[in-house]
Order: sequence, then structure tokens, then C-alpha cells
Amino acid sequence: SLHEKTFVMDSYNFMTPVTETETRYYWFQLRNVRPQDEELSQMMAHDVRKAFEEDRAVLHEVQKGMTHKTSPHIDLSIDAGPLRFRRQLEAMIAQEALVDEKMQG
Repeated sequence: SLHEKTFVMDSYNFMTPVTETETRYYWFQLRNVRPQDEELSQMMAHDVRKAFEEDRAVLHEVQKGMTHKTSPHIDLSIDAGPLRFRRQLEAMIAQEALVDEKMQG
């Protein structure tokens, strides 16, 4: 159990692909400090938006690089989790395509 004066703030981020090159990004935060304080809420929202806008520039350039590849994809050891996910997803898509072929053929 947390001490009654412990500051708690949870942030949730959701990304939903729209197209091959577009993604919707949603986020919200919960806090236990002055939850009814609209000024504090606006200040925190402003700071989160500012951080996201900084990230957006990087993400935009990453998307351009992925769209117009000039070199092969390089996987680092830190990419092990996402790489495993991509491989599992590719296998599931391939399996689904086989089922579709069998049902149509």
C-alpha cells in the first residue's frame, strides 16, 4: 500500500494504424494530486504535447527512411522483442493467407 502522500501519475499511450504510413496516437494521464485543478491539467497536457511534437519530427523522418529505404534493415540486440513480434505477426499473416487460398481454391 502506498503512503497517502505518494504522488501517483499514470500515463497511457495507444497507437492505432490507419494506413501503411499513418498511425493515430492517443494518450491520457491520471494523477492523484489536485485532480480538479484545470490549470495544472492544462500545464501537464501542454508539456506532454510539446514532448510529442519533438518526437513527431523524428518519427516523420523514420517513416520517410522506411518508405524510401537505401540500406537493409539492421536489428540490434535491443530490438529482440519487437523483432520476435514482427516475425510472429508475419507467420500469422502467412498462415492466414494459406487458409484463404485453401478456402478459395
